[in-house]
Amino acid sequence: MVHSEVTFGAVKQIVVDPIFKGADIKTTFGSTLIDLRRTSLENPETYIDVESTFSSIELFVPNTWMVVSKANADFGGIDDKRFHSGFIEIDNSRKVIIRGKLVFSGLEIKN
Repeated sequence: MVHSEVTFGAVKQIVVDPIFKGADIKTTFGSTLIDLRRTSLENPETYIDVESTFSSIELFVPNTWMVVSKANADFGGIDDKRFHSGFIEIDNSRKVIIRGKLVFSGLEIKN
């Protein structure tokens, strides 16, 4: 499980655990970058819980992961900026679910 909490600062974290078991991200007046490209999913559903106020969060995930956002964004947004060509097959058997609240914040999903 990844835990990240920052206030008036920045966090950059590369996850190298063989299996990603979820994350708890709290960012206030700062930025958080979590790189998940060196890990894999085992469970059908893995959760990323976010609380963000006046901040930015960047999540780097493999192109093959299905990412579903169930988070609320007030005066902010959640944007999946991954490039999907027709040649990459998404693994529908497992997904990452983002939940929580963003206020005056942005969350970007990248590869």
